[in-house]
Amino acid sequence: PDETAQRWTLRRDGAPRRVGQHHRQRRRRGDDVDGDAAGAVGRSAYAASKAALVALARSWAAEQMPRGITVNVVAPAATETPMLTDPSRGAVAPKRPPLGRFIRPEEVAAAVAYFLSPEAGAVSGQQLVICGGSSL
Repeated sequence: PDETAQRWTLRRDGAPRRVGQHHRQRRRRGDDVDGDAAGAVGRSAYAASKAALVALARSWAAEQMPRGITVNVVAPAATETPMLTDPSRGAVAPKRPPLGRFIRPEEVAAAVAYFLSPEAGAVSGQQLVICGGSSL
């Protein structure tokens, strides 16, 4: 199958497994934070799978709230990781957001840490977009 089909299959089949793993690991006070990204021209299946994860996270949030489990999504734009400069990307250069730089991994980590903190105990079913202005 082509790369788009492989990504869709990974997201479709992987999400329920992740939920089961998270549920088993976090029976006392549980939280789940998923990652997400915006769509791009020519990548409709990828964008659809990401949107589906947001909807799925909102459903899980509603289902798990009575147990004290929160579920949120962190959606970073292009982030400074080795994947960004991987030669296998070919001629697809990552697009810098209006901020003028890529998102830093520690910025994403701080968002995840917030969602997992006691201060975010009442935050559930939300998506935090870390985009450097690219979604404006």
